[in-house]
Amino acid sequence: MRVLLSWLEDYIEWTGRSGELARVLTETGFPVPFIQELPPDDATFGDSILDVEITSNRGDCLSHLGIAREVAAAMGQSCRSTVHPAEPREGEPVGAPAGTMIQVSVEAPDLCPAYCARVLSGIDNRGATPPWIARRLSSLGNRLVNPVVDITNFLLLARGQPLHAFDRAKLRGGRILVRRSRAGESIDTIDGRSRKLPAGLLVIADAERPVAVAGVMGGRDTEVGPDTRDIVIESARFLPAAVRASASALGLATDASARFSRRVDPAEMEISSRRALALLLDTVRGVPAAGAVIAGPASRERPEGVVIPLRFSRLERLLGVAVAREEVSAILASLSIEIIGKDADSLRARVPSYRGDLLIEEDLIEEVARVRGYGLIPATVSIPVRPVPRRREERVLDAARSALASAGWHEALTLPFVAPGLPDDASPWTSRPAIRVDNPTRAEEPLLRRSLLGPLLRCLERNRSRGVEGARLFEIGTVFLSHNDGPRPRELRLATGVVEGRFADARGALECLAGAMGLEGRLLAGEVGVEAPVRPMESARSACFTLEGRVVAYAGEIRVADLAALGVHREGLRAAAFEADFDALLAAALPDRPVHLVSPHPVVVRDLAFVLPHAVRWSALLAAAREAGGPLLRSVALFDEYLGRGLPAGTRSLAFRLTFGSEDRTLRGEEADAAVGAVVAAVEKSLGGRLRA
Repeated sequence: MRVLLSWLEDYIEWTGRSGELARVLTETGFPVPFIQELPPDDATFGDSILDVEITSNRGDCLSHLGIAREVAAAMGQSCRSTVHPAEPREGEPVGAPAGTMIQVSVEAPDLCPAYCARVLSGIDNRGATPPWIARRLSSLGNRLVNPVVDITNFLLLARGQPLHAFDRAKLRGGRILVRRSRAGESIDTIDGRSRKLPAGLLVIADAERPVAVAGVMGGRDTEVGPDTRDIVIESARFLPAAVRASASALGLATDASARFSRRVDPAEMEISSRRALALLLDTVRGVPAAGAVIAGPASRERPEGVVIPLRFSRLERLLGVAVAREEVSAILASLSIEIIGKDADSLRARVPSYRGDLLIEEDLIEEVARVRGYGLIPATVSIPVRPVPRRREERVLDAARSALASAGWHEALTLPFVAPGLPDDASPWTSRPAIRVDNPTRAEEPLLRRSLLGPLLRCLERNRSRGVEGARLFEIGTVFLSHNDGPRPRELRLATGVVEGRFADARGALECLAGAMGLEGRLLAGEVGVEAPVRPMESARSACFTLEGRVVAYAGEIRVADLAALGVHREGLRAAAFEADFDALLAAALPDRPVHLVSPHPVVVRDLAFVLPHAVRWSALLAAAREAGGPLLRSVALFDEYLGRGLPAGTRSLAFRLTFGSEDRTLRGEEADAAVGAVVAAVEKSLGGRLRA
């Protein structure tokens, strides 16, 4: 918010320099990072502009009056809120009732609680804007348009209420409708652009078409110009969320939307409307219609702030210092907070309507600390801090991320929206269609992701297009699956990785992930079933992985056709991926595994090679060896697979290494031989294997 120092002096007594004012504002929670000193000439009189930072909850301070109120409270002054004419002067001629000259209907009462329209006829808008208004607007960088528009802009900066003026002759049917936009409608805004309106935005319309985007920008068709003779002055209350939605959907940020999207004082709707009429009568003359047309569900309500109780004991507990009751009351009074009840232990306060950020007791306590000065809270106050132990989920999540990062993978973060079709909307977890978003951030990505594969493959494509080859990317994120249990989607957290490499790279990363979560030997590879779609992973080089009998992960190479569709295919390039149900792995994880001392005694290593039917998987051989090896078996590691001459048809040779050892002694040769014999017997009996010579 750019604040003109001389403008503030309309509301408060200030004789100091701009730097001192910046210090006062900064100490009360409104930092001033920059001050612009204007040179002394006939236009600016040596003024200063302060660039004041306003937090999102203080929409009331997006005006000179709002900033002046804060300075007055900090300096113990009173603030003059009425400095411009509040009503047309007595004796001014008055025309017919406003309701006979314009009709107003609020068809979206949930988005527009109140709407006020005043009519001024027979104006002369060809003259100059009053010099004192023109100087202030020009100093702050506002372009002068014509007296009517300049006065509405002036009051926005003065009091924070956005106003708009329509040329009444251009409003078709003599009507104003506050409604939602309809499909296919568009508007030419006053910035010279034609904009298509998505259905559902709050607009101001006449009998035939939208003439303004409510709270954002007016339309060109009803713009006030030098030849305008009759105007309708709009002052309204709009739901902040509705204005934010419109500004976001159209990519249009304006001074009006910045204020409406936070919150505008509901009392200002009529106050600023009356002041605008009075200033216009002094400038462009004309005859005002009698009264105003006010519509909406809250049109006749008297805006009042909420009543909040404040306990002095609670204030002392939160601030860590006692504050005198009289000082608390004085600080609240300086903020125009009315004390409506008080006893020895507490008080009840009514906040002004413009302070919509004050809702609970802690808000009032913060105001006392802020205005009194944070520097008065002694540094000797001790605040006990109790360390909170990390939750199991956080420890497992960190271990999983660290394991993949240590293996050379880079973590990615993708958005939850994807485009229709493969490979973006690929999922091995469901065959139900993706959920479509009503208001997507990008029109080409209207679906909620059902897998992380598509977004990560897009990341792989972007990396490769920028010369980054051999990328290894992973993400642990949420996907959204539709189901019949209700309108809300089922959220599933997945761990997914893509790599420029082969199936073994993806499987190795998945096993690394399982090891970090304490699932070694429990995550078993199996065949991909017909009812478990794995596209874009190649079915010939893919596998599913089970945990306690349930499929929890997939790994495989990416189809060449899908790589080509992404634009990353070249001769010889391969990419692989894995995707795991992280929530299922988390539920079975063992983050607190026991640590065993390294044995000082030597180990015994034996290598075995078995000829097995091709259908026997390594996981089955591993399980049989571990069970038969007994407590002396330390590890089993596959190191060779042979398919070729010398083997019977339908078989293959698997060679693996057995490591035996004891923590308290050196093994004897006959002990190792007995354990190896047990493994050989188990493989031959249960799997039909034959020890290869």
